[in-house]
Amino acid sequence: MDIKENPALHAFAFGVLTHLLYFRFGEHHLYPTRYIYGYIGSFICIAAFLYNAEEIPFNSAFSRSLYLVFTHLLGLYSSLVIYRLLFHPLRCFPGPFLSKVSAFWLSAQLRHETLYRKLADLHNEYGDFVRVGPSDLSIIHPRAVNTIYGFKSTCTKSAWYDGSAPLRSLHAHRNRADHDKHRRTWNPGFTDRALHGYEKRIQVYRQKLINQIKSMEGGKPINVSTLFTWYGYDVMGDLAFGQSFDMLDNSASHWAILMTHRMLKPVEYLMPIWFFRLLLSIPGTTKAFWKFNEYWGQLFKMRMATKQEIPDISACLLEPLKGRAPTSDESNVLLGDASLIINAGGDTTATTLTTIIYELARRPSEVQKLRAELTSYTTDPNGEYSQESLAILRHLNGIIYETLRIHSPVPSYIPRKTPPEGINIDGTHVPGNMNISCPQWVIGRSENVYQNAQDFIPERWYLYPKMIKERSAFAPFTTGRLKVCAALTH
Repeated sequence: MDIKENPALHAFAFGVLTHLLYFRFGEHHLYPTRYIYGYIGSFICIAAFLYNAEEIPFNSAFSRSLYLVFTHLLGLYSSLVIYRLLFHPLRCFPGPFLSKVSAFWLSAQLRHETLYRKLADLHNEYGDFVRVGPSDLSIIHPRAVNTIYGFKSTCTKSAWYDGSAPLRSLHAHRNRADHDKHRRTWNPGFTDRALHGYEKRIQVYRQKLINQIKSMEGGKPINVSTLFTWYGYDVMGDLAFGQSFDMLDNSASHWAILMTHRMLKPVEYLMPIWFFRLLLSIPGTTKAFWKFNEYWGQLFKMRMATKQEIPDISACLLEPLKGRAPTSDESNVLLGDASLIINAGGDTTATTLTTIIYELARRPSEVQKLRAELTSYTTDPNGEYSQESLAILRHLNGIIYETLRIHSPVPSYIPRKTPPEGINIDGTHVPGNMNISCPQWVIGRSENVYQNAQDFIPERWYLYPKMIKERSAFAPFTTGRLKVCAALTH
């Protein structure tokens, strides 16, 4: 058939082939603007050809070119939808119909509902394995956590971790060798000696927090969430850069922390990573992002010019530079690590402390047990105590673990990508190159993992071990070689 006789049919067929032979393989999320520019360029070239070579009037050439590009895209997306519904490797896994077609379905659900609660509803309806996107599975099987995140796991980090590129923190490395190399730079900052040094620095802010709480005594409610947020970020600012954000001193949030929370807001909608990066490419949308990173860069420069008597985390991150200015790539790594330290440490600390107080406020009997256990460890006239002395307190640690079980600081999404050969979870085969995640908020409340999962029972962690049916499923900050929290090594 001559292409001139039916160009639309050929454009449609070419769209189908574009999906089947190109977009169906590999990853295409990093540079979405290239495809947009490619289609715009194709439209212009076709219009120019029709106008010049075929001597078609400009308006007709314009409309025909637009029609052919649209027809091509129609073929591409028709093939994509049919493939995802009928031939995709995840076609046999249950889930909402529209989630099989587009990742935007889940994003749309999160306009009025949090991700972890939505996932809980989906798992209640569909079971342990739920298809929440075209190539995405949410899994709450008791043995899934160790298989997906454990030290022997063959899974890698998914494309989601490319969201902040070109910044590249320890958290964002997808290549295991790069992660391990970067991790060696971090390790000196989390030795026992280093942690003892951090404890001395933290004592200052702990006392400031106590003073803030004492100043609010008088029978009125206290917003502990705000206080713990100030405390968490003040501590991490000191540990990361040798200087606090002074939020406890000023009784006000720092502009950089407020900006951090605003910047992270779009992440809550779990948009496809290619779309997220497309939004970042729109002029003006990244102004706050670069202002934020410029501030981190200034803090690092100030830290490089200052010698700390008590070591901080930046000391090990800056050590490879040996006092010289960082290259562009090294700056991207430092800025990525700075954001990781501040957000991963400050936000999770505030969340955990807030939820502990929430649970204790509802249970006076637990407060009495805790006070009785702490009595013999609060004899210091200055109210100071060591980490070692608290580490052996069974009920205190039981309260912490139980709170992390029910209120995981990272409740819903720590994605991994399955290896090409796929993985097996207790007899269920998950195909290769799929995105998978284990929502800890849902797992922590599962009767398949914990007996009386809805009840707050700290004793399950030291007195009633049979109440924990699968210990490996407890991973509030994840686990394994690619874990989020560097301090979990110790």
